[in-house]
Amino acid sequence: MKTIDEIVLIVDDDDGMRELAEMMCKQMGLKTFSSSDTIAARRYLEERIPRLILLDIMMPDGNGIEFCQWMRSQEELKNVSIIVTSALKEEETIQDAFKVGANDFLSKPFEMTIFKEKLERWVKK
Repeated sequence: MKTIDEIVLIVDDDDGMRELAEMMCKQMGLKTFSSSDTIAARRYLEERIPRLILLDIMMPDGNGIEFCQWMRSQEELKNVSIIVTSALKEEETIQDAFKVGANDFLSKPFEMTIFKEKLERWVKK
């Protein structure tokens, strides 16, 4: 049985964006666990279930769309809220994220007000 954590799992290969997301989450009183690649994120998910995932689309070892699709195929993980993040703002990219089960989309760089609103919405779910 996996442990359910009241934590935000941040999956992003950009150190600066990951650190910014961590700082913003901590300012909101949220605990975080960060991963710079999808392999480490999958290892985390083998034992724990986070409350929410902030998932970058462009990753060095895969992409967030495929990772989101994989999560939705896992019985224990299919209901975890996922906010896909990306500097890519093309409508097709955003729609692809929603098609595979993302709950929301957050553009980079993060705007604090929007970041906070989206996290509050999905953490309280």
